[in-house]
Amino acid sequence: MKAARTGGTSMLRHSLEKTHLDIFHFKDHPQRFKAWLRRIDDHHLTEYFVFSFVRNPWDRAVSIACYFGIPFKDFLANFVARTSKNNNLLQHALPLHHYTHLGEKRFTDFIGKFEQLQSDFDVVCDRLDLERQPLRKSSSSKRTNYQTYYDRDAKALVDAIYGRDAELFEYQFDTSKL
Repeated sequence: MKAARTGGTSMLRHSLEKTHLDIFHFKDHPQRFKAWLRRIDDHHLTEYFVFSFVRNPWDRAVSIACYFGIPFKDFLANFVARTSKNNNLLQHALPLHHYTHLGEKRFTDFIGKFEQLQSDFDVVCDRLDLERQPLRKSSSSKRTNYQTYYDRDAKALVDAIYGRDAELFEYQFDTSKL
């Protein structure tokens, strides 16, 4: 389950797709992906190793805004309006627990973290019996530490949007820096 702004492009495009030609994803092959998805049933899912990667929600929010070239405060203040009008932005901004949980039930076999991308990708490679491969960054930005973008109001807005992600994936924000 590839979520946006969590290192998935580095894993897919620069590692897995180069060595495993049967890997495809929605962005490049939407019709093929939809046809594959229609064929999946509960029996298939028990045979798959389902994994996803997550990221610190406060860092991810800044990353999404920067990726789309939206000033951070504007991104937060107009989050609902922007995501309701822009499907690409909505897909990038979807809370990550939608990729790992259905209601309260976790459906993934493994949840890796962006902050330890290489070591958690190694776990995935080991589990899939694939040769470990070094990852290279795909679309990183040259911005300052995410905490510099926050004041108490900005943190409260991100908490409202991504609070469940912070709780489920055990992320915390150091409020002493606000």
